[in-house]
Amino acid sequence: MTIPNQITFINPFIDVMFKKIFASETSKEVLRAFLNEVLKGKRHIESIAYGKNEYPGDIKDEAKAVFDIVCTDPFGATFLVEVQSLEQNNFKERLLYYASRLISDQAPKGDKSWKYNIKEVYVIALMEDFCLPDSNPDLYLHDICLCNRYTGEVFYEKLDFICIEMLKPRRAHEYI
Repeated sequence: MTIPNQITFINPFIDVMFKKIFASETSKEVLRAFLNEVLKGKRHIESIAYGKNEYPGDIKDEAKAVFDIVCTDPFGATFLVEVQSLEQNNFKERLLYYASRLISDQAPKGDKSWKYNIKEVYVIALMEDFCLPDSNPDLYLHDICLCNRYTGEVFYEKLDFICIEMLKPRRAHEYI
């Protein structure tokens, strides 16, 4: 039985739906527009190409890493977009591990003349219903970089983590 005027929504935090919205050739412009909005003021992306999103473990029993979306722009910058709908232990470590895989993948295999010319890596995490551990409860957008702990000066511009808390859990005092 169908209900007249019923509106159907898809949940973009389910992997298959997220990939349907952002990771197909027909939705490439949607992803590009999203990245440009998130990176506003940092860079502007004219075009993207989807990259590999599966990284096998380096040893037999090591789990493989499967990323939601990986794409690059014509200048070699890599953009990883991850969706996380449930709180996860070691979430920060997971983001660092993913970025490390993307950085180490840039080294040409067997080329001793490579001079560590690392291209930019952006990790963008959309977090459905949890917050970054130890984060400011009033912020929903976290732009994280490597910086000098004492001066606050950015140490390295080519690695950026952007975490967006989509449905910020309410603090207990807001219910009263």
